[in-house]
Amino acid sequence: MIEIKNLAIVIFVMILSILLAIASFGAGSPEAYLFPRIITSTMLLLSLLLLVFHFYEKNYQTETINISKLSPILILIIFFIFTGEYLGFYFSTSIIFLTACYFYFPQKKDVKKLLFFLLIGTCFMTTIYFLFSFLLKVQVPRFFLF
Repeated sequence: MIEIKNLAIVIFVMILSILLAIASFGAGSPEAYLFPRIITSTMLLLSLLLLVFHFYEKNYQTETINISKLSPILILIIFFIFTGEYLGFYFSTSIIFLTACYFYFPQKKDVKKLLFFLLIGTCFMTTIYFLFSFLLKVQVPRFFLF
């Protein structure tokens, strides 16, 4: 278990949102970076609200995080970073989505549930494909670490 203080979370989110805002507003073409600018502006506004609400809160509680429950998603993120470029965005994201559904589904898993996960994953990836290809008219995200 890890104990997290609320102030540490607020500072981390503020720094992250400022860095993302600098990266998105410091880029070139305004049309190409419109969506990231909207997202980072919203994230910056919400992190400022988090900072304001943090100081108005009277009782400070520490939260505990169970690392063993987070380990599957951390392993999947590492898997995505190292294999995403080779497997492709859609396939590697599908694997991550299906694996996360399997590990975090609280009830007993059977063949019917696995088929349900596969159906939901297919619908999710189809939505992502149409979002990037037809709605936003951009390529799928490139891997920033490669």
